[in-house]
Amino acid sequence: MIRGENKIPKHLPKKLTISFPIWGLYDTGNGTYHDIDKMMREHVERGFNCMRIDDGAGLMHDINGNPRGPVYFGRGFGEFDLKMRQSAASGDPGFCDTRKRLIEIFRSAKKHGMYIILSSWYYLHTYWYVDSALATELEAIKPHDRFLAFAKFLHYILLELEKEGLDSQIAFAEIFNEADGLCFIDGYGHKNKISSEEIARFREDHERAIEWIKERHPHILFAFDSYSYYADHDQIPKNLEVYNFHNYFMWSVYHTSVERDNTLLATPPIPMEAVRASTKPGFPAAEDWYQRVWFYNNISDFERANAQANAYLEEHKDEILKKLKETVDHVRSNLDGALSGLPTVSGEGVSYSGSYHMIFEEYSETFWSIVSEMMKLYRSLGLWGTVVRTCCGPEDPVWYSHPEKLVEMNRIFTSEE
Repeated sequence: MIRGENKIPKHLPKKLTISFPIWGLYDTGNGTYHDIDKMMREHVERGFNCMRIDDGAGLMHDINGNPRGPVYFGRGFGEFDLKMRQSAASGDPGFCDTRKRLIEIFRSAKKHGMYIILSSWYYLHTYWYVDSALATELEAIKPHDRFLAFAKFLHYILLELEKEGLDSQIAFAEIFNEADGLCFIDGYGHKNKISSEEIARFREDHERAIEWIKERHPHILFAFDSYSYYADHDQIPKNLEVYNFHNYFMWSVYHTSVERDNTLLATPPIPMEAVRASTKPGFPAAEDWYQRVWFYNNISDFERANAQANAYLEEHKDEILKKLKETVDHVRSNLDGALSGLPTVSGEGVSYSGSYHMIFEEYSETFWSIVSEMMKLYRSLGLWGTVVRTCCGPEDPVWYSHPEKLVEMNRIFTSEE
């Protein structure tokens, strides 16, 4: 039984098998996503019926709904992006007609029976890639006005799709990705330590934004997206219609076995100052991203890095499976309690690899056995949809090295057993 099944529109799939080509909307002429029809065909071939992407909110229209025209999409960390997974998938720095691309993506989705989750990573990542003038304009939106502003940006996108008769391919939409981790609110792990009263104000901002856009698009489902399987209930809007949680239960493999070992790095390493200087002046990235980009651009021995990660995974398999089961139990308690009756998906999770050269997962039967167990647990939990893992789209090595594994994992989740 799918939780919240009675709230899912009948034209949508009974289960969503979700990929994560985060920058799929953006192509400057020679990117991974340039051939939209090929991208959709390959999704179907690998057992996917849904993709979750940055929707271009704020980049496609101004606050009054006027089209912006082609928008600049560049590098987040300059040339350092080229070694980072997902980061340079849109192609060389240049301009992208996001409205044209959006319509083409949805037309192809309709042709191939694919559905799209619309989200925005703007204040987390997307601002890295746009030009300074646009970034300055969107940064100037006051924090308490941002939920409604991005609801309006999303509204204009939905109008474009409705005008073309393509809104049927929207699985659901969310105003912001990882809304309970946003740096202008409380940050990840409550690092900003703002007051409970201030958190309540932001939750009310989110609720008003959902109410505003729902009035204008009553046939679309609107989600709350959480960076964790825990979810900060003080930030969850009361009028959400889909609960989207993230579960990075296996990211510890990288943190522990690779990212603390400086003996893997080149001598001398690229200085951190060079990485910091690669972002737009006045628009710094979060500190953990500077560290991640610096580390993976400095690894000189990927063979040993992969071997260490694989050995850690083999040695700690039981601990990781225990962690997975604990996370599922926590989600279950949410769904049996405060979030009861909601369609629920896991829109990101398992692990995040910072480099195209860290490929031990793809070749590890232990890894695939853990993902298989995750799919069975999520199926028994009654989830509407899930990813196989975050690093999973046409820009990722697994897409072509192990397409049969993606098919297998998706079939486990959609099975009726």
